[in-house]
Amino acid sequence: MGYYMFIILAVVWLIFAAISPGFLTASNIYRIIMFSTPLLIVSLAQNIVILTRGFDLTVGSLVSLITVIVSVMMDWKWPLMVIVAMALVAGLMVGALNGFCISRFKVDPFIITLSVMFILDGIALMIRPTPGGDIYPEFVSGIMLYVNGFPAGPLIIFLITGVIGTLFLERRYTGRLVYAVGCAEERALLRGINIRKILLTVYILSGLLVSIGGLVYTAYIQIGDPNLGAPLLFASITAVFLGGTSAAGGVGRFPNTCAAVLLISSITTFLFQIQVIAWYRYIINGVLLITSAIFGKYVVEARVRTGGV
Repeated sequence: MGYYMFIILAVVWLIFAAISPGFLTASNIYRIIMFSTPLLIVSLAQNIVILTRGFDLTVGSLVSLITVIVSVMMDWKWPLMVIVAMALVAGLMVGALNGFCISRFKVDPFIITLSVMFILDGIALMIRPTPGGDIYPEFVSGIMLYVNGFPAGPLIIFLITGVIGTLFLERRYTGRLVYAVGCAEERALLRGINIRKILLTVYILSGLLVSIGGLVYTAYIQIGDPNLGAPLLFASITAVFLGGTSAAGGVGRFPNTCAAVLLISSITTFLFQIQVIAWYRYIINGVLLITSAIFGKYVVEARVRTGGV
């Protein structure tokens, strides 16, 4: 049952298809994948951080800030490569700030990232108080990668994110160190692992990934919005917990997070199809988060008893 989320996803899709016959059409499934792509990138960042027993509450605010930076710089007609580079640098700086404060001063990640989240929200609102801006068409086409009118880019990005995330965490040495730090920090110290370096690396990587997710989201929305990324924070945490990653650190598999992201997007799409009133969606998302936390706890305990991750 290592990849239980894929079974759950398949069952849910069959149920949704029975209720709404148009749900399992190729166009609708692709729409789900397309809108899952930014969330998957952000969830990978969140997944890596949570594996070290941390949290990154800045992910939504950083996505919003990236859309604002990109839209403003495009209003000023900056070169596209410079704009992309600036967005990535912004993500690296935010990640470095989080990582430095957490690894150096040993402050609770929740407090640090919450504080930085407020700072980013203020900066984004200061730069662009209301949604606006023009996004370069070549930027949009570069992300969407249209092939005979078909947007192949989101599918390619989704697959690349899933493969790279899985290989990094389960096959690369640095990924195994992430698990080691999350499992038992004291034991990791005895093994000579530089915990400060790992934590700093994790948060820098998180900032970089989130900035990439922000660029993809900007191409989708084609506007700068200081509040755009807010839903991604709770959605990414829900996806990680639903995928079986433990808040206690060191346990979890990224492929299950990928399936959980698809499940969350599927639920949102299905509720929209059957025209559920917007505020019910917030209630359902809250219930899903609670359920994922409880369910994830039992899944993690089962894996620990069997010696798996």
